[in-house]
Amino acid sequence: MNPLSGRVPEAISRIPRDGTAAAASRKLMTDRFEMSMMGEMKFFLGFEIKQLREGTFINQAKYLQDMLKRFKMTELKGVATPMVTKCHLALDPNGKEVDQKLRRHCRRVHTGTAVVPALPASAGRHAAVGVGYVVDPQGGAGGSHRSSSGKRAIPNDFEAEILPMKKSSRRERNSAPAEPRANLIRRLRGMPIGKWPDNEYARLRQTNIYTSPKATNCSALFWSKYQEKTFDDLYANATYKVAPMHHINFAHMDKHANYFAEARDICEQFGLLPLMKFHHPYCVDVIGQFFATVYVDNDDAKTMTWMTEGRMLHGTWDQFAACLGYPVLTGNEDGYFRAHNTPKPVEKALLADLYLEGEVVYGSQKFLRPVYDILLRIYREVLNPKVGCVDQIYGYLGNLLLLSHQHRDTGMQLDVMDFLWNEFWACIIARKAPVFAPYFMFFICSRWDSAGYGILTDEVNLLPHKAKDLRVKTHDNPPRLPNDEESAQEDSDMEYAPPADNGWVARIEAKLAKMFCLKTDINRRQYQAHRERKMDRRNTKLIMRKLDIPVESGSEEVITPEEEWLSKHGNVTEFEQLGLPGPSRRRRPPSDDVESPSLKKMKRRRTMKRRRMSELSWDVVASLLFSFLVS
Repeated sequence: MNPLSGRVPEAISRIPRDGTAAAASRKLMTDRFEMSMMGEMKFFLGFEIKQLREGTFINQAKYLQDMLKRFKMTELKGVATPMVTKCHLALDPNGKEVDQKLRRHCRRVHTGTAVVPALPASAGRHAAVGVGYVVDPQGGAGGSHRSSSGKRAIPNDFEAEILPMKKSSRRERNSAPAEPRANLIRRLRGMPIGKWPDNEYARLRQTNIYTSPKATNCSALFWSKYQEKTFDDLYANATYKVAPMHHINFAHMDKHANYFAEARDICEQFGLLPLMKFHHPYCVDVIGQFFATVYVDNDDAKTMTWMTEGRMLHGTWDQFAACLGYPVLTGNEDGYFRAHNTPKPVEKALLADLYLEGEVVYGSQKFLRPVYDILLRIYREVLNPKVGCVDQIYGYLGNLLLLSHQHRDTGMQLDVMDFLWNEFWACIIARKAPVFAPYFMFFICSRWDSAGYGILTDEVNLLPHKAKDLRVKTHDNPPRLPNDEESAQEDSDMEYAPPADNGWVARIEAKLAKMFCLKTDINRRQYQAHRERKMDRRNTKLIMRKLDIPVESGSEEVITPEEEWLSKHGNVTEFEQLGLPGPSRRRRPPSDDVESPSLKKMKRRRTMKRRRMSELSWDVVASLLFSFLVS
């Protein structure tokens, strides 16, 4: 074959199509082009080539494995490939011509045979193929062809896959059809539960998976693989496995009755005393399993189904309320109020009546009135446990405090079970730390006992539900806000007064004078430090001479007068007197030459002299101390 013309010689076209074709081809190539036969080609430019009876297969498995090792991706978690594995490839005589140059843009690649478009009709039976193509030696569209894995291939209708990549515009992305449900589910399988979209996770928790058979590819503690994944991703390794809760120590409140009396009366009116006294140990693993597996039916009883230690349990919200000693209300009863009566939590500015008068930040625990500060701490322990920042009022806790202020002394009670239900369901949907661990543990133990499985608390590790001694605080008053007269006085003080004539000149002169005085003071202090250093050296040498220690005289014998020293070291130029930057002094650029031997010798002498002076100073001190002791 002539590489310049690209034409196939006639001799090659005359090669017979029998068993001697390979031998004739080898002889022709070696004679005409002076080539040597090196055997069957298996690798070429990163492609692995396999010539089998079923066809010639080309893939990049080894190349991809080397790339994964090079970029250290072999140990990463794999995801399901979006490629269709059951694919069927064959020629399409009626198909369109395909530009061979566009094959490198094929987007679907597989470590085996890739999903590729059909070959063009003009390619023939021995057409050259690119990445991922399967050469069909039999030809035709009706042949039975299989991939390298032995599975049938998909129909040849993926011609658009080899078109070059085109960046879509925002309008095209917005108008694009929604992702098919099957593709979305396949994509979510390889994604942690914590990163799922909120609507998809809510859809998962609202789907009754207990209608299908129990999965065999997951732990025996769970009904499905999704439950196990939810437990592992959200609850097993979380920083806070449950929201901390405590029961209130009433003996401590009775001890400080004057401080807690008003808040205790409000809690008694709202019917919260039984909940404040309730305590039960709990197991974080059992609570995590409950929150990861619970399904709530849409019936009026709110039937719950969940897994505990590998067993399926059932219970209603009425049974849970009976464990706590509260009724489940419909919302039409008189004498009760609900905190979740608004679509969103109230604005924090509406909590202004709950704070002391002064400069405060609404929504913060600081500067709350004492009674509402105590109620806030009680609510966080028994009704609205949270993790994280506890200095702020979040969510419907603000509604509860506001309604507590509005309904105190009215005789109305709080619908406790409605509040617990909304917080419980919001915790599940929002993937928060499990709440009400002691309450649900008592409920789970009761259902476990009713199912005849024995005593659950004997089989798990329990944590105590500790008591809480509410701290007796000293409530300081916030900073006082100025009244109207003080505000008007401040505004009048801040009014702009026009400067006198040449006011800006006087200000500049004052600043320049201040700068000049500062410069002069600094120079004077530098001279005093210089003079003190010389006097110290002079006194040291006098003492050394008294002790017959040889010492050389230096510049300390002569102290430069102040005016002369300031003229050399601390002179103030005309520019500095005016407060302007003076002309920059040109520094000699550093030389790249090596230091001369004489300079090195001088530096060495200076270093040795400093060291000797320090040693002599210690000798002088020791001698003086010795003479003092002897005398």
